[in-house]
Amino acid sequence: MFKKAVIVAAGDKSDISQLKKYIDKKTLIIGCDGGTVHLLSLGFVPHVVIGDLDSLPQTAKKKLEKVGVNFVIYPGEKDENDLELALLYSVKSGVKDIIITGILGSRIDQMQATINLLLHKKFSQLNIRIVEGKQEIFVGRGTVTLVGKKGDRLSLIPMQKNVRGITTKGLKYKLANETLYLGSTRGISNEFTGSRAKITLKKGTLLVVHEH
Repeated sequence: MFKKAVIVAAGDKSDISQLKKYIDKKTLIIGCDGGTVHLLSLGFVPHVVIGDLDSLPQTAKKKLEKVGVNFVIYPGEKDENDLELALLYSVKSGVKDIIITGILGSRIDQMQATINLLLHKKFSQLNIRIVEGKQEIFVGRGTVTLVGKKGDRLSLIPMQKNVRGITTKGLKYKLANETLYLGSTRGISNEFTGSRAKITLKKGTLLVVHEH
């Protein structure tokens, strides 16, 4: 039984160098189409490859078929992108802790759509983090506690209008029961003052970006 999943997308400008520390024997490894190439470059063989296979080289596909990798193939014309299909597959597999990587690339639309997936109701009960290089990105609601180091950068980005009642601890620029507004850059580039930071909010949703 897998305890978590790692989903690797095909972003052509991604930094997946930190991926190894998130994978162990109880990790479900999913390649999103061409993202499978990222996995192979680090020496990992996915348990499953999902997508329409428009960006996976045929040589790689044949090698994976020989070692028994499962392929879940969809038509090119579909309502979900490959990463959303991989998230749905993870849900069906009973996994609630999910790491996504490989989203940075020349397709800004795909990257934004992936971030928006974190806000979808059908994934609201999951613990999803996007990892790109030394950055971790996730949705913050209620109370969020983070572990890091002094000087770590932290950005709080409103994902809906008027995120209210925000109070922070352990950050250089403090908020005390304040509001961040959609479209404002006020929450960008804060800093850890020690090894821990805490954010509480009374109403709304934040995108939290922690750069270690």
